[in-house]
Amino acid sequence: MEYTQHICLFFLASLVTFCSTSQNNTTTDDKTVTFASIPSNGFTSLLNGKDLAGWHTVTDGNGPDSLALFTFENGAIHAYPNQIGGSLQSFAGLVTDKEYGSYHLTFEFRGARASTKVEASEHYDPKGELRTKGELENKYHRFSRFYSWEVPGWNKVEVEVNGDHATFTINGKLVNEAIDMKYWDADMESWQPLTKGKILLQAEGAEIFYRNVFIKTL
Repeated sequence: MEYTQHICLFFLASLVTFCSTSQNNTTTDDKTVTFASIPSNGFTSLLNGKDLAGWHTVTDGNGPDSLALFTFENGAIHAYPNQIGGSLQSFAGLVTDKEYGSYHLTFEFRGARASTKVEASEHYDPKGELRTKGELENKYHRFSRFYSWEVPGWNKVEVEVNGDHATFTINGKLVNEAIDMKYWDADMESWQPLTKGKILLQAEGAEIFYRNVFIKTL
């Protein structure tokens, strides 16, 4: 993937909407999905309410990719909808076909729960020391986010991108920030401001739902 083509939003699978007061409720297998039919305040939906037209899937190729990894059902995106519990799955991303520049993105997610073993690592701190990552020999880099502010059920995420700066909040709490984003321009042989790209909703091996995916251009 070229740096110029992707500003991606990565969310771990363990990972008040901007909407009208009119909502729809659909119940399936004792799970109730509530979604806003019409975004408000200048926002538009990135979902058409019927299917995943306008999006495409990318995977790491380490699982049974012949199965649909994302479906649209009952007003929400469902990751790993038909897979057997405990089975090997590819890590995957649902990516917009279009690129976006400065914007305000909001959506909600509800995920499954899992445990793993971890060690101490660096996490975002608004008062912390400024660090830069982006060596050319490594394709992907991750800044670990701040404390987890998730709650049971649906959680609201807001991402605001202004030029080469981005902030990421969960339930109103700032958890990560990207400052002075750049990509390597091979022709110019220099780092250039990264100001546009595609939006990616990630699935990392466990069931997760996304809904109310709204965007407003800044």
